[in-house]
Amino acid sequence: MKFHTLAFLVATFGCNYSDKSLGMGGGGTSQDVPDGSGDTNNSDEDTGMGNGTAPVISGVSGSWDFETDPPRALIDIQVTDAEGDIHNGKVGVSIDGSAETWFIITDPDEPGASATIEAVYNPETQEVSLVAEVDYIEGDGVMLSVRVKDAQYNTSEAYTFSPE
Repeated sequence: MKFHTLAFLVATFGCNYSDKSLGMGGGGTSQDVPDGSGDTNNSDEDTGMGNGTAPVISGVSGSWDFETDPPRALIDIQVTDAEGDIHNGKVGVSIDGSAETWFIITDPDEPGASATIEAVYNPETQEVSLVAEVDYIEGDGVMLSVRVKDAQYNTSEAYTFSPE
């Protein structure tokens, strides 16, 4: 069967909205796709696709390491999460309003934890620590913004600070 004929048949018979089969048809319920903005009207501030409560950032501290090229920001985030599923979540870092760079959070004591750690989570102190390389810094007063996304994609509010 030629590809064009197959494509026509799939489009005609396999894409019926009310079709509940395993074809490409509809069925199911609409799911909003997160746009990464963190804005939502959900009452539990769940900004992702997951279920549950978003993590809460209670404080952030950081410092610059200018000894490296490019410079790095050393960041410590105090975060709580009602479900306790920070492991395998992510930390988003934005510099002076730029696009966020996301780092995977790992609790090294969890079974099956990756040996490659981008951001480390310590559940005893409820702290996430990471090192973010910064390609460009213009003068003093550079502002960083961080967000924490748990393993269910519930995203915290942004926390903005200036490393020392």
